[in-house]
Amino acid sequence: MHPGLTLMTWNSLTVEITDVAPVVRLNGQASVSQADIACSNGWVHVVSRVATAAAYVFPAPMKNIFQLAQSTSYLTNIAVGATLTGLESDYSDERSEFALTVFLPTDT
Repeated sequence: MHPGLTLMTWNSLTVEITDVAPVVRLNGQASVSQADIACSNGWVHVVSRVATAAAYVFPAPMKNIFQLAQSTSYLTNIAVGATLTGLESDYSDERSEFALTVFLPTDT
């Protein structure tokens, strides 16, 4: 990994690694606060904020994360888990400074 390395996102936009020391920084905005967390099905890298491509404009959201989980048949376990663990309010928070990027596993 080195500064200037460009990563392609799912929607064909790019995110650039702008720094690697003392921390990895994406697009000069988001920093990797915790890296290489091993999981049984991959690796997790925690970032300080949503790492958006420079040209990306957020569409107006129709639902917050919790509402999406509640209303999507294959994400109901996430909604139940969020309620049981007290994360419902975090997944429902509309403040832009509290923006979350969440990778949700399906119920299947």
